[in-house]
Amino acid sequence: MVHRKISQVVDGGGGGGGNNNNNNNNGKSIGGLTAVKSSFINSNLKSNLNSSNSNTITIIISIIFWYIFSISISLYNKWMFNPNLQFSFPIIITSFHQLILFLLSGACLLASPTFRLNKKQLIKIGEGQQQGNSSCCNYPIVDNIDENMNDINLGGINGVGNNTKELESIVEDEILDLNQVPLIPTTRSYLIGFKTYMLQIFPCSLSSAADIGFGNFSFKFITLSLYTMVKSSSIVFVLLWGIVFKLEKMSGRLLSIVFIMTIGVIMMVWGQQKNDTSITNNLTNDDEQKSEIDLQNRIIAAKIFFGCLLVLFSSCMSGLRWALTQILLKKNIYTKNPILTIFYLSPSMFLTLLIVGTFIEGFQNFLNSKIWLEKGILTTIILIIIPGILAFLMTLSEFTLLQHANLLTLSISGIFKELLTITISSFIFGDRLNLINCIGLLVTLLDIFWYNYHRYEESLSSGEKKEFQYDRLDDAGDNIELRNV
Repeated sequence: MVHRKISQVVDGGGGGGGNNNNNNNNGKSIGGLTAVKSSFINSNLKSNLNSSNSNTITIIISIIFWYIFSISISLYNKWMFNPNLQFSFPIIITSFHQLILFLLSGACLLASPTFRLNKKQLIKIGEGQQQGNSSCCNYPIVDNIDENMNDINLGGINGVGNNTKELESIVEDEILDLNQVPLIPTTRSYLIGFKTYMLQIFPCSLSSAADIGFGNFSFKFITLSLYTMVKSSSIVFVLLWGIVFKLEKMSGRLLSIVFIMTIGVIMMVWGQQKNDTSITNNLTNDDEQKSEIDLQNRIIAAKIFFGCLLVLFSSCMSGLRWALTQILLKKNIYTKNPILTIFYLSPSMFLTLLIVGTFIEGFQNFLNSKIWLEKGILTTIILIIIPGILAFLMTLSEFTLLQHANLLTLSISGIFKELLTITISSFIFGDRLNLINCIGLLVTLLDIFWYNYHRYEESLSSGEKKEFQYDRLDDAGDNIELRNV
């Protein structure tokens, strides 16, 4: 990327008056520019090598915080939506989480320029485009910028001539410091047309709301361990929706991944009605009649089955969200990092979940819940706010991790996080797994690793692995998990 674009400037497209000079001057100019090109590339390679240690430390710290915030959200939601707390309004409460995420993402955009619309998006939107001409600033104009920052054409560079230092400064400004070009985003820059929002943003919001809402709703019926295991089936639905929308090509390997994952999920839920303790603990010593015990067992089995269906539906919506993200948001200039994505998705998610929760759970029932009197209004509000803050912090840690880690690192980290969640849940909530469940969990996790390794091979074969990751910031938003929000 860097090599090719510097070559375009060096080999004849850069200076304004170099074409009319004599051959000797041309030779000196080309020789000097070639030296700058070589020096610039070598300095960047050395810089990348020197930063490897700090990059490793950043990855480790990001993984630790990702684990802390993600597992905390899962444990907190399981505790909060437990029927024993008498505050079982997961859909309504989750809607307020989205409102909190919207406010925090907006505050983050105001506080940090890192997450705002950058020069590339502003040029495409049209806001500030007049500020990019050479008459108003000393920076060169960017004529063409593609989605992956691979095509950067330096234009409007007047008087460069044979000044190698000036050329080096221009190259550094254009490639390494793109955010410094004085294109200022205005409030109007962030407004999306109604048609664009309904056709691109809202479908993703709807599927995300269903994913998160029904996932949290399932905590009323199943354990956190079972939720975590069944939720891992999301990959199956990612592949199936990918095939439906022609994002994936049918192959024997993909069919094998889906088949093995299905077997693993069946093994993970096998016999869970016997392991569940959250409901059977309510049985008293008076329940000695066989018919009453059988009735209780059937109720437990029905609740666990319904809870698993909710998680499967949540996983299905998670796969749909991924497919819609690839189709609708991948090329959307407004959703190029997780903060911007949350900023645009969360308002419609809030309204959707609030409306659905009002019909299913009853907003009046939510306001009349005993917890408002038992815990107090302020304490209850804090209990509602905490998961939203944790989710936002988790998003920031994931964002940092996605900038620095490769796909295999993310896969291994994610698998270990699932195991850690199940282990901690067993200690805190007393979740139990039988031998078949453990084998199914192992099969599923290995299948997940196989899937991610398949993705990694695809990225290598298609040339998507980048030596210089200048555009990693823009692509990270598509990979952020929202399932635990």
